[in-house]
Amino acid sequence: MNFVKALQSKNIDTVCVYKDYCIGCGKFIKYQEDSITYFCFHDISTYIFWLDQGKTFASKKDNCFDYSTIEIDSTSLWKIFFTYENQIKEEKVKPFEYLVWKNKKKEIQGISINHSRHLHFEISVNKDIIATMNFDEFDLEKEHNGSVNINYSHNWNLKGKKIIDELERLVSCIEGEKLFTKNRQ
Repeated sequence: MNFVKALQSKNIDTVCVYKDYCIGCGKFIKYQEDSITYFCFHDISTYIFWLDQGKTFASKKDNCFDYSTIEIDSTSLWKIFFTYENQIKEEKVKPFEYLVWKNKKKEIQGISINHSRHLHFEISVNKDIIATMNFDEFDLEKEHNGSVNINYSHNWNLKGKKIIDELERLVSCIEGEKLFTKNRQ
């Protein structure tokens, strides 16, 4: 992403890229500027958080707009990451799996669904990607149509899930307070 490379060229060494999206759930946006009507297909919002001289900043990008850069009053994202960095690097989200009995033996089967929400983060330090995780929200479900997810506790107890929770909290606050301003790309 060019925005992240631009940050890194300014010696910003700690960056988190967060995407919250649903495959196949895009929408067309119609907007007007200077009496011209534009149409854009919006499908993935990308939030970028970075640390600069002890302060946390954020911006947002999508297919339709660039957004302003804001300073946010939060160090918790970085505290969580650096506290659990080694664990997060090794963690893996497990898919929704359940047990069935076949011929008097336990068997593990998996389920996946289309169009579920995905929560993805990537954290870079000194231009190196240190951690990346993708949570398919369906893999965080406890049960589906009577099948119990045997990986439910594992996924919810991942330290990377703490990062996702904090990113969701930050984005919810920023979007709820409408702190970003739109700029046409």
